[in-house]
Amino acid sequence: MVTPRLKLKGIVPTLWPQARRAANAGEVGRFFGSTDSGTSMYLLTRNWSWFKQRGLHVKALLFAWSNQKVVYQWEPAVRYRLEECDRAELLRCSDPFPDGDSYTLYRGVQGKSNPRGVSWTTSLEVAKHFANRMRGNGTVYMATVKRQDVYARIHESGRGEHEMLVLSIDNMTALGEL
Repeated sequence: MVTPRLKLKGIVPTLWPQARRAANAGEVGRFFGSTDSGTSMYLLTRNWSWFKQRGLHVKALLFAWSNQKVVYQWEPAVRYRLEECDRAELLRCSDPFPDGDSYTLYRGVQGKSNPRGVSWTTSLEVAKHFANRMRGNGTVYMATVKRQDVYARIHESGRGEHEMLVLSIDNMTALGEL
């Protein structure tokens, strides 16, 4: 088996030693913290094989996703990577789920964002923020999903957005502009 090389393009070269040390120590937060958060998913994608070979891919995926500033263009990549991950490992690395067998989730979208994207929230207020944060006139969608359909939760370790990662939404309702 070929050992993948850690690819550091996207990180300022003077920080490469720091990033390499962090990655080799399994400290994915420090690795992604070596550069602007707008490059987190780019670095994850370039280094997926490296992280996977070391058993760090799930932790790296959840950190990179929660650290990435603009995510809509990365949704296909995160969807693909989530499907590659072991569900038990995703749940182990995820923040604890709220009680319940199902959840009412919301998604605020504008422009190019996919209404059926992977990133949903349990907070209507957070969804409203995403629907209206730039140009306004966004749409909030609501869906109810079963607990077993949620792949991960990012809240305490992420942006505090009560985020749930879901690959498939069967029925959703557009709540419109709120």
